[in-house]
Amino acid sequence: MARFDLSLVIGVSLLIYAGFCLVKGGTHVRGKGWVSKYTHPISYRINQILFFLIGFSMIVSNYIFVR
Repeated sequence: MARFDLSLVIGVSLLIYAGFCLVKGGTHVRGKGWVSKYTHPISYRINQILFFLIGFSMIVSNYIFVR
């Protein structure tokens, strides 16, 4: 029987959102809303790195720390 694991769903969602931001060329910044990667390049890079790292680590940890 397949089990529902929230960390897997959240990890995949983060990777999907990071891919969406990559395709659209922007990111969401608190207090400013959606901004372009050309107007706020540091925020864009930090968000992309964090989304990919956290999403990937949540997916991998789901298989490493099996209950």
